[in-house]
Amino acid sequence: IEKGGNYGWSFREGTHKFPIRQDAPPEGAEFIDPIIDYSHADGISITGGVVYHGKANPGLAGYYLYGDWGSGKTWALKLGPDNKVAENTVIYERPTKDFPYKPAAYCLDQNGEILVLSWADKNPGQIYEIRAKK
Repeated sequence: IEKGGNYGWSFREGTHKFPIRQDAPPEGAEFIDPIIDYSHADGISITGGVVYHGKANPGLAGYYLYGDWGSGKTWALKLGPDNKVAENTVIYERPTKDFPYKPAAYCLDQNGEILVLSWADKNPGQIYEIRAKK
């Protein structure tokens, strides 16, 4: 993130033209590209996350975990030494469309483990912990 940086909102989402905006950006506008974006086929509302440094999920150490409120997916993103995306993997998808999980915030508990606040219509305000499969 660059203080005062222009990321293009509301002329674009990520690197894609914002669909309801018909006018062009101001002449000479220079936008800063994201390190990654995804299509609306994968989700509709990105929820920023945190870099994991806890102990319970060693396979996720150093990964940035983030999700999408609409699709209920959570990804693990790892940057390479060149600060380019080396890996971006879905680590959780809600089991059914009706399952009440919509990630609204990712945060760390006192032990550095990741908690996810879900804000779904059917079950708002639930907190989940990300755990490795046994």
